[in-house]
Amino acid sequence: MHLYRLLDYCSNELPLAVWQVRFVGAAANCRENTEHRHDCMELMFVTSGTGVCRINGIAYPVLRGDLYVLNPEDVHSYALEPECVFYNILFDPMLFAADPEISGLLAEWSRAGGGPKLFHFASDEVEPLALLADRLAAELGKRRRGRDLMARSLFGEFLVCLIRGGESAPPMVVSGEQPEIASRVFAYIDRRFCERVTIRELARAAGMSRSAFCTAFRRWTGSSAFEYIGCLRVRKARSLLEDPSLSIGEIALRLGYCDSCHFSRMFRRHAGVSPREYRRTALATFHDR
Repeated sequence: MHLYRLLDYCSNELPLAVWQVRFVGAAANCRENTEHRHDCMELMFVTSGTGVCRINGIAYPVLRGDLYVLNPEDVHSYALEPECVFYNILFDPMLFAADPEISGLLAEWSRAGGGPKLFHFASDEVEPLALLADRLAAELGKRRRGRDLMARSLFGEFLVCLIRGGESAPPMVVSGEQPEIASRVFAYIDRRFCERVTIRELARAAGMSRSAFCTAFRRWTGSSAFEYIGCLRVRKARSLLEDPSLSIGEIALRLGYCDSCHFSRMFRRHAGVSPREYRRTALATFHDR
């Protein structure tokens, strides 16, 4: 097993390295795809494509918008589909030793047990964060006055986006023999969960019969495909409800519901409150900041 050292990737004394990884064609078989670990913390931010990330012997689906937080002891490898793109961000947590909020958060992540830490960003949030990662990588690659200060500032902004915008969720474990199939199905749902998606379509995407797919999906997630899609819609609804210019009816239509009553019932089922109650609380919290 290979150990990658942060200092091998740093062009100066700043303990921070950022680069984009593309697994395209033959590149999918390159050395970075083998089992390894790092002597620092790593953020793996997926901007396109699908696949499987194996961490400490457990397979997790990789989807656009996923951001995994990996600690030095996490042994991992990738099995990614063609056209998968992600950012590697390696850093020493001591980079923010003087900032109690960020250093405390990083310490909390490093103590987290039970597997890796996962954040997920909605599709419309991925591109701005990717542009920020590009700016950070470009700054680290330049030799200009103030480079370290600018890079530290950009990475701090990246972490703030993660803290404020990323939805923390337990990584979904794909047991057994079908992690690649599961990842493709999750990606298909992620692209179309606001439309009318049928079990027949999902089974076709998985290359399974309807009954085999329903059994496999419940084994993958612990729920039915429709329950899983409902959770994704509610997750998206939360962000839309924070925009006061959108009516409840408009949000319902955007998310694929036939009317606002159906949307309200499903939202209350998953979120525990009505859309209007959620909006009132969210907007009050925003104005109190």
